[in-house]
Amino acid sequence: MVDTQLPQWLDEDDQLDCEDDDEHQWILGLVDETKAPQTLLRHRFSSKVGGRPAWLHPVRLPAVEALTSQPDGRPLVFLLQVYAPVEDSEAAFHRMLYLFLSPHSDRLAGAGAARALRCQLPRHNAYYSPDPPSTRLPLPLPEDDMGCLLTRDPWRAAAAEAALSAGEPAPWPGVRVLPELAIRDELEEPEADASEGGWEAADLSGENGASAALAPEEAAMESELVDEVEAQVDPGTAAFATFAARVARRPQQVLRYCFEDGARPLWPGAECVPSAADVPPCVHCRAPRRFEFQVLPQLLNWLNADESGGDGMDWGAIAVFCCTASCTPPPHAESAYLEEFAWVQPP
Repeated sequence: MVDTQLPQWLDEDDQLDCEDDDEHQWILGLVDETKAPQTLLRHRFSSKVGGRPAWLHPVRLPAVEALTSQPDGRPLVFLLQVYAPVEDSEAAFHRMLYLFLSPHSDRLAGAGAARALRCQLPRHNAYYSPDPPSTRLPLPLPEDDMGCLLTRDPWRAAAAEAALSAGEPAPWPGVRVLPELAIRDELEEPEADASEGGWEAADLSGENGASAALAPEEAAMESELVDEVEAQVDPGTAAFATFAARVARRPQQVLRYCFEDGARPLWPGAECVPSAADVPPCVHCRAPRRFEFQVLPQLLNWLNADESGGDGMDWGAIAVFCCTASCTPPPHAESAYLEEFAWVQPP
């Protein structure tokens, strides 16, 4: 079960800075071009970028207002979804996180421009077998549900499923759709015998390990010099160096995931970093939220963002914070999707 105690990083005097370490087990997301589109349908419970959202709950979809940009009402751009079940939680045996972005690239750092939604289901539910999927397509939805879905899903995911079942081309969604790409995960390997930020005394002095051979007085003087140099380093430069060094361990990563208490985003810059007070508690159960995953700017290389004209997307980092209790909406709620909190650091 997810810990509901106040996360360690929620110290009101602390800022959610770019510092990071190897104390936590990080899961990296990498683009996988080898997977067929059929493996990304909703009953496969896949993490993916772009395409149509694979709605975990295929009927009780988010409200139209949750999927549109304010104030012009344009549909949000579906960026990605992450399959993240909660261990030992029956209610969250299946759990999917969705991330949508404003179609206005110049507003991504504004409130509500990045929107995260969470949906979860128990193992035994009306839409999926409790056993691993064995069919090529998900079970068809009742006809009574199809009509209401047409007005609530601008991506027409259910209609696309029905067309695939009938061997017909999927209907055009009528909204902007990003290239569909699978995300595979792998554990981040800890760095051995090296500083991930690169700000070791040996690096700054230009002599690898030279201070170890110095007399105590000389070593102390060099240490003081290093401290002085570090103090003069611009915070933005230091933040980017830490970010670049950590990402360099696995340059192909586009996503970083860790829902452990105390895990922090890896910010590429020192500006526009949220404080603990900036991350609101869950609006449904009031439990605190904590960091769960971040999207790296490396993903933009896969999205042909430079070909999108004025609507091209760009970001330094997108961090998503989720309810520590992973609460479930009441069964009578119109939508099975709860909004979480997303923060965009501009490039």
